[in-house]
Amino acid sequence: MSSNQGNRFTRLGIVVFFIAAVAYGLFEARWVLLGPTITIFSDMSPTTSAFIRIQGRADHINTASLNGMPLTVTETGIFDEGYALVPGINQLYFDATDRYGHMAHTRAVIVYTPPQSTATLNTGTTTHAFLTIPVATTSGTTSIKTATTTQPANVATTSKAQ
Repeated sequence: MSSNQGNRFTRLGIVVFFIAAVAYGLFEARWVLLGPTITIFSDMSPTTSAFIRIQGRADHINTASLNGMPLTVTETGIFDEGYALVPGINQLYFDATDRYGHMAHTRAVIVYTPPQSTATLNTGTTTHAFLTIPVATTSGTTSIKTATTTQPANVATTSKAQ
């Protein structure tokens, strides 16, 4: 083998080494380049439950928040947070920041339709219908009852079938 061929193999080996080193460096730096990620596992379909659990994963983060409030994330990136819904459309904003300042934002929407229950109370002279409305408070869920006076109990009502 001539020295000219030996030089070619040496140069080729050096080039392959540097290409491999750059490729490995890019592979290891992919999370620094891509930034944090947020994945929601929980079902975000419409619900009749006023309280839900939001579960997911946040990778490569330094801080995370849900609607501006700090989100507790385990060392493996898993979070499991309780959330009280208000009637109607609820928008949940997840934000995460890595140690380099890269940010990730995710928005989830869930619709809460409270169950409606009615009870009738006959006091002898007046019939009252009550509608119970669940209301979320900081200490839990409480109920507000609204009364609607319908008519005196001794008044007969008839309806004609047509």
